[in-house]
Amino acid sequence: MINTKISEEISAINDLLHETKPFRQQNGSDEVSFCVKIVSANTIHSFYNGLELIFIELLSIIDESKPSGSHWHKKLFDSMFGYNSRNIVLIRTDIKKQLYECLIFRHLFRNIYCNKLDWNRIKPIIHNLDEVWNMIKFDIETFINLDKI
Repeated sequence: MINTKISEEISAINDLLHETKPFRQQNGSDEVSFCVKIVSANTIHSFYNGLELIFIELLSIIDESKPSGSHWHKKLFDSMFGYNSRNIVLIRTDIKKQLYECLIFRHLFRNIYCNKLDWNRIKPIIHNLDEVWNMIKFDIETFINLDKI
């Protein structure tokens, strides 16, 4: 059942954010330890990977296939904001910029040595992660409940 997969991913992201909270609470300062920087960066990466798995499942609910090609991550992202064959907006557009920063950071994280990560790039993303997640989770759950009607 498709909603089971989405529920599992929601739980996994909830667990991720709960388990990394002690590290993420240190994000207010301009200087953090290497460990906090790495945990924060990995949290953003894991968070967005989990979102992509949810987004793929949401597309299947609206009878869309997973995008393909070299820019499939960006196409998947765009599809959540109404750029799909049915023009259905699945995620509110007012968090699009914040979510896009997660997508960009995910790519950066996969292509850089961890000692080269810039805390000034990580800090604003990790600082808003709980808020962004709560809004996305609400939108996902709202869509799934509407889809059942």
